[in-house]
Amino acid sequence: YFDGEGDGTLPLEIVAGDLFDDQLPLTLRSLRFKDGLHFRTRIALSLVGNRAESPRLLDSEVTVAGKEIINTIDCWKVQIQRENLSQTYWMESEYPNTLVKLVSSDGREMSLRDRGRRKYWLRPS
Repeated sequence: YFDGEGDGTLPLEIVAGDLFDDQLPLTLRSLRFKDGLHFRTRIALSLVGNRAESPRLLDSEVTVAGKEIINTIDCWKVQIQRENLSQTYWMESEYPNTLVKLVSSDGREMSLRDRGRRKYWLRPS
């Protein structure tokens, strides 16, 4: 942040149903997936950056565009379109609907490399 940006408050005009870009990898897991599911909502642009700016909410369209296989994993393809930004999320079709891949027109790309379950309770503290 630049001097003074981290101090203070910003009014947020968030209403029920609004989402934040940074929460989408988790929030999309809760969709009731079916081919053709479509809804509109407002999504705030990512808050990750080096400037403390007020969240900018954009009208967005979310569409489940069928299923695809990504790296042998059966996935739901979720497309999000908003002003000058399009994103495609591939969410595993089996619970817990893990994010397998993300491609965004702003250059961001993410891909699941590995996952595992560890017996954390057996690790020494």
